[in-house]
Amino acid sequence: TPFPKKLHILFPHKEYYRAVDPPLPFVQHSILRFIERNPNWNVTVHDDPDVDALIARAARDEIISLEERDILVGNGSDSFPGAHPVERGDLARML
Repeated sequence: TPFPKKLHILFPHKEYYRAVDPPLPFVQHSILRFIERNPNWNVTVHDDPDVDALIARAARDEIISLEERDILVGNGSDSFPGAHPVERGDLARML
């Protein structure tokens, strides 16, 4: 089977690479250029809520524990806001 032509990108919000202030030209250029040069690829931009939903689904499906979910996405209190977005993103890529 051929290699799947999928690219998953994680940003704080879905339009981050298009409309961020101040602009990030390198990020905008590299992502938009990838899309332009690879029209047959499925490019999906995930935001923080998407990543947190994926982690929550993994806990419901018993892939990770509820305790691990709470460590990653937080428990709804200011005392524990959850893991850094990079850590959550790393786990989401493996799920």
